[in-house]
Amino acid sequence: MERLLRILYTPRCVVCGKSLGLRGLQELCEGCRDKVKIVRGPRCMHCSKPIYDDEQEFCGDCRDHASQIESGMALLEYNEAARKIVARFKYEGDLDCGIFFTDRMVDELRSWIEQVNPDIIIPVPVHRTRLRYRGFNQAEVMARRIGERMDIPVDSVSLRRISKTLPQKNLDRNLRYSNLRKSLEVDEKFSCSGQKRVLLVDDIYTTGATLEACASVLKQNGATQVNSICMCIGCGDV
Repeated sequence: MERLLRILYTPRCVVCGKSLGLRGLQELCEGCRDKVKIVRGPRCMHCSKPIYDDEQEFCGDCRDHASQIESGMALLEYNEAARKIVARFKYEGDLDCGIFFTDRMVDELRSWIEQVNPDIIIPVPVHRTRLRYRGFNQAEVMARRIGERMDIPVDSVSLRRISKTLPQKNLDRNLRYSNLRKSLEVDEKFSCSGQKRVLLVDDIYTTGATLEACASVLKQNGATQVNSICMCIGCGDV
């Protein structure tokens, strides 16, 4: 039966869509494996951005700005192949694709997750109108998979986006942060939960403003330590 299903529903590369024949698990074709870049180093010691210089410890953003986040890690360099992966997951609703790469993230970064030892995993929230339109929050899909794999509880209700933000792509880091910070709130029960070490989850890290805003409001409501993990991250400047 399993072989028949594989014949009827041939798995395809998550980047280009090329048929993978009867190899079973969803994965990458040979041509795309070299295009998907796992971040292994050199990377910023704070946010995990690849920086391409062994002598640098931090990317320009992390050197120049104080952070509410203790440390962050990411799986993939945000190049063209990664953009296609995110689009397939986030906008085309391919949850299997998102879970596939979340599993790779856990495989690569398990020891770091164990080191930061979170009490709770919290996904970056989306506004309810976007959630209704898309049908899911991609960060929550990732968070629940990480929690399942690592046996860590997931809280997808305490951190909420209470208002829609203005378009972010044309704003600088400070304006993005201010814009986002005003749109977030934390349920008052969170401060009494005893869950002080938080692992924030999101799909893409660009300027870091979204994660910073989330970390700030969480710390104002009782979190003592916030770390972050993302599927993709942009390249850092030196």
